[in-house]
Amino acid sequence: MDWFVKLIAIAFGAIFAENLVFAGGLGTGQMLRAAKKPAHLGVYGLLVSGYIFMTNLITWPINRMLGFGQWAGLLRPLFFTAVMALLYFGTVLALKWKWEQTYQKLVTILPMTSLNCVVLAVPFLVGRNAYTFVESVFFALGAGIGFMLAILLLSEGMDTIENQDMPKAFRGLPTALIYIGILSLAVVGFTGTGIF
Repeated sequence: MDWFVKLIAIAFGAIFAENLVFAGGLGTGQMLRAAKKPAHLGVYGLLVSGYIFMTNLITWPINRMLGFGQWAGLLRPLFFTAVMALLYFGTVLALKWKWEQTYQKLVTILPMTSLNCVVLAVPFLVGRNAYTFVESVFFALGAGIGFMLAILLLSEGMDTIENQDMPKAFRGLPTALIYIGILSLAVVGFTGTGIF
């Protein structure tokens, strides 16, 4: 029973205490771009979460195989980026071949979702924390849910960033960054420090 509690704690830690967006500042720029098209936010969150999960499944054995030597530090980013690129091209080919209409709807957001720094960060954190395979799966699931939670919180705040009662200099991006900063402070308050 202790192992299950540990797995749930890893997932909840990835969702709340170590939220990659708020505690690490990862993926914020692309998330702000995606927030300009609120109709795509749900699909954007699901795609990023799916890429996080798939990248973790593929890179976990690579993490174990490379170990922690000098060459591992140099090869790890290369392998992880190659995995992300292959997943992106595989998705594009599959969508073009089988679901052309879906591909046409997603063509603008697919690169932002698959080549997102949040997707790249999860394998590095899994390797740094030396998670077992099952622990890495729960961490990836938690990171994906945490990313979707961040999108939900950001979309709620995006409605008010163009408020006419605010000074003109603060409307838009400055307000969004302040809003994200306040949410980040709240998340960091859970742990007392960031994840990096």
